[in-house]
Amino acid sequence: GVVWEIPEERPVVLDAEHDDWWWFDTGRLALGDVKLFSSAKVKADGSIYWVYYSGAQKRKDRVEGAAPESRIGVAVSLDGVNWTRFEGEHHTGAVLDFGEPHEDDAGFVAGPHIVQMDGRLRMLYHSRAADDGPNTLYAADSEDGINFVKQGPVIRPGAPGAFDELGTTWVCAVEHPATKLLTLFRETRDAANVRRIGLATSSDGGVSWTPAPEPVLGPGGDAAWDGDGVGCPYAVVLDDGRVRVYYAGV
Repeated sequence: GVVWEIPEERPVVLDAEHDDWWWFDTGRLALGDVKLFSSAKVKADGSIYWVYYSGAQKRKDRVEGAAPESRIGVAVSLDGVNWTRFEGEHHTGAVLDFGEPHEDDAGFVAGPHIVQMDGRLRMLYHSRAADDGPNTLYAADSEDGINFVKQGPVIRPGAPGAFDELGTTWVCAVEHPATKLLTLFRETRDAANVRRIGLATSSDGGVSWTPAPEPVLGPGGDAAWDGDGVGCPYAVVLDDGRVRVYYAGV
């Protein structure tokens, strides 16, 4: 898990360039989460891979700086290499749509992460009501991995001056091997839009979350490759009990 190579024969497994012009992801897409489980919605001999991602349609009339109007969809695979988009109930094929104009998640929904709970799946995702407003982390629940019911906000933006004043975006949850608490690594932004990685913990299986007051990882410094900010955390529990976090730096 330290050295990674991009396979030359198949560098892209899911692309926004495809023939289904009505789909929600014809303009761009962004990886959210990958899980391995079975569902009555997809017929297979055993567990299959599910990738949850956000995407947006091509729009020539999009206003610069406006929310991207992205939705969330899912693709499935038997081998982790060959993927097929699963068509959700929305007319664009998405499994989760952004809210109505009067709702808090009206601009877009993005950054899906799946927490497997007793008898159901909980999707964590971020959104915001205004184009330039702070991000809030929301939850939606599903029994089959396809049909989701929104549950409302779970982590709101921090107080003025806090490292998460502009809210939480990309997240990843794992069960911490030492505390046995569900631990959420979250990308945050302060008022200056500097990205850091913070924590939140849950003692009830992912229903409610308690954010930590300080970040666990910040920018690396002026000369560092991640000197301007860190984000997009993805946590993995290693065999020796340590937690490794992969992240993006700017």
